[in-house]
Amino acid sequence: MEALGNLFRSCPQWYYYIWLKPQLIDLLKRKTQIAIEYCYRFREKHPHAHVFWVHASTVARSGQAYRDIARKLALPGCNDHQVNTLGLVAEWLSDRGHGSWLMVLDNADDTETLFSAGTYTLIHESERPAALFSYIPKSPKGSVIITTRDARVGERLADREKPISVRPLAVQEAERLLRFKLTQDREWGEADIAKLLDTLECLPLAITQAAAFMSGVSCR
Repeated sequence: MEALGNLFRSCPQWYYYIWLKPQLIDLLKRKTQIAIEYCYRFREKHPHAHVFWVHASTVARSGQAYRDIARKLALPGCNDHQVNTLGLVAEWLSDRGHGSWLMVLDNADDTETLFSAGTYTLIHESERPAALFSYIPKSPKGSVIITTRDARVGERLADREKPISVRPLAVQEAERLLRFKLTQDREWGEADIAKLLDTLECLPLAITQAAAFMSGVSCR
């Protein structure tokens, strides 16, 4: 979280992305939780700024998110099916006169969804079909966080910037989490804890589930 905050303060680009290794499926929820937590902190620091969440996993969810944003902002034409809502939102947010904002593109993993021209077909035949990434707004007063399992997608969307990698917990952090989750009526030795954390690979969700199971068994 601190690394993400430092990036926003020190770097001029608009895009930042959070990436996790594909094999660490247990961390899927964690990268989203990091983005959610940052949104809360951003809102506390900038109470008058807009915060938007776009589920970028599919064409349908992305399109719906942009329609929701258009309605939330009460943009002219937001309910007109003849209007390109994605373009409407991108144009409005790219205008620096409309103030500060933060947008999260969550689960931006699918290359075709993000980059294939024609995926988002425009209404007017004279307009060339464009991919979702063409509708990501750019503004000196706005920032975009991208969460993804594909580092190539993140780099392309973030203009080749380095990612904030979501990794397993450090051993000490993992031990604190495990001891916090376990019931207090049983003492756990250092050797037992170390062996368990090694088996769980210090993954937070695995630790939480294992602790819940062990606590349940000990209560019987």
